[in-house]
Amino acid sequence: MTAAMHPRGDSAPLVILGTMNFGARTPDAEARRVIQRAVERGVTHLDTANAYAEGASERLVGEALRSYPNLHVATKVGMGSMRGPPEGLSRARLAVAIPQSLTRLGLGSVPLLYLHQPDPKVSQDELLDGVEDALSRGWIGAWALSNHSAWSSLALITAADARGLPRPVAGQMLYNTIIRDLEHEYLSFARATGLTTVVFNPLAGGLLTGLHPREAALPGTRLAKNPTYQRRYGSARLRDLVDELRIVAQAAEMTLTALAYRWLVSQPGVDGVLIGPGTVRHLDEALDALGAGPLSDEVRREVDKAWRAWRGTDAVYAR
Repeated sequence: MTAAMHPRGDSAPLVILGTMNFGARTPDAEARRVIQRAVERGVTHLDTANAYAEGASERLVGEALRSYPNLHVATKVGMGSMRGPPEGLSRARLAVAIPQSLTRLGLGSVPLLYLHQPDPKVSQDELLDGVEDALSRGWIGAWALSNHSAWSSLALITAADARGLPRPVAGQMLYNTIIRDLEHEYLSFARATGLTTVVFNPLAGGLLTGLHPREAALPGTRLAKNPTYQRRYGSARLRDLVDELRIVAQAAEMTLTALAYRWLVSQPGVDGVLIGPGTVRHLDEALDALGAGPLSDEVRREVDKAWRAWRGTDAVYAR
């Protein structure tokens, strides 16, 4: 996994199969079909977490590894559950959570471990003690960050350097055609430090499928059931922007979904795109769109024009 996690250079972003839905919204049998189809279509990387479906996602990924041992897998700890308070990143908690993940995955070592989210209650030294333990015991091949700001990522990189520890190799971050905060600082920071950038939520929790009516989310979807996604993507203002992007997609003779995926392929600094299909059909739609390549410069300009008009200003805190 670590050998393949690198800034993309001139190549296309790495496509990574996300498994957050597996064992929950996506039943086990369909999850197995999605993985099989992904392998058939050339996907080589899977992403999971101990928080996904209360561990069921890791179990299903571990099952897949027995059939497809050459798959590269990354998992995450630090959130622990999607239903309750986060488990945190204390040294003691890492010493428990990582072996539990390895057991579910059926592995003695996982190539890449993400710290799922920052833990403000744990000191930097204690966190790195836990990472050092995991590396020295051979539980992980490399470590990475998820949902961390540029400044907190840099602080950990600097502290790891001072201790002689390997640096984190990647950052997994929220980025799509409507949530573009990474552009203000993070993408430049990641390029400067050699940190691979993997992005998630390419379809904004389903909002960029264009299937949700303005009045309410479709029943049974994340936008209908998940409070985090409702806060993130539920505003009428965001739906105004989606309507504008739909017009751009129609003019370019593609679906809104295809526009969203192909826009990410077009963005410099995006090294990997994490897709989260719940069905084989959704998987094929994602891979077809990503495989179609970048948007034309003209379409990219129209996307930017819609986003800037919606945002209402070009000001950011630093120049």
